[in-house]
Amino acid sequence: MTMQPDPTAPEIRVCNLAVVGLGNVGSAFVELLRERGDQVRDELGLDLRLTGVMTRRLGMVAAVAGLDLESVVRGELPAGSAYDVGAVGAWLEASAADVLVELSAVDLASGEPASSFLRAALSRGVHGVTANKGPVVHAYRELTALADAHGVRFRFESATADCLPVYSLYRESLPLERPHRVRGLLNGTTSVILEAIEAGGSFSDGVRIAQQRGIAEVDPSLDVDGHDSAVKVVAIANVLMDADLRLADIARRTAALYSLYLRERRAELEALAASPAVIASINKARPFVANREQAPDLDRIFRAFVDKATGGKKNALAAESGGPLG
Repeated sequence: MTMQPDPTAPEIRVCNLAVVGLGNVGSAFVELLRERGDQVRDELGLDLRLTGVMTRRLGMVAAVAGLDLESVVRGELPAGSAYDVGAVGAWLEASAADVLVELSAVDLASGEPASSFLRAALSRGVHGVTANKGPVVHAYRELTALADAHGVRFRFESATADCLPVYSLYRESLPLERPHRVRGLLNGTTSVILEAIEAGGSFSDGVRIAQQRGIAEVDPSLDVDGHDSAVKVVAIANVLMDADLRLADIARRTAALYSLYLRERRAELEALAASPAVIASINKARPFVANREQAPDLDRIFRAFVDKATGGKKNALAAESGGPLG
């Protein structure tokens, strides 16, 4: 008996993916692609193939026939060319990419080189998907217009609230609505820090837990200083409210978390202090710990105190977390 094809089965279409970045997010994406690839093919009719990988460490690898996902997860890739930001266009073409998945480290000051990667893709008719907040903040309108001009899509759902449907909710379900106000806890790392302290742990314990979970920024000061939350505010306002905000327009107050850290580590840091100037900084900081209205002063005094107490080297949080506090 000859089996007849299922008339309801979707027609299979190959979709080539080129990925920039194999850090926590990039590696998790490849692992998810390995786990769910068959499901996507069977239910959506898309045969997702990883044909390009680009990282600073591994260089630029292109394999039109597709890379073995298990090998990529282990970090085992064929030899490629040296990492070159200016050659991303040629790499996309060599990968025969249909979609660029941009997962490089965020640069909040400029949004680069992620924005340039996406420009190169969109201008070549390649869809651009990113979990990077930088391009959304610095180049949202430009990249959206570029995508429209070339008949492709620019998507960035993971740039805010990870898997929660923030932008697609409005785009797909509420296309005529515009929010007028947004409230919420926008940074996961600070939430983990507060949970750790509530459970009897320390500020530093919270930072370590957030890093172990893979939710902290490479430089955790971007979380603690409020930069990550400010970026998300700008992104949400510009995309959903049609605002035109810049990071400089967002006020940040970080005194509460700094005061927790200062109180937690005061004895240890005082032991490191050797000069009268450092002791003077400590005495000046004490009244501000309880006075949150003096946030800018506390911020300045705390940074000066920690820098002096550690001899101008990376401060205590940086030594524990792997990134500078400011």
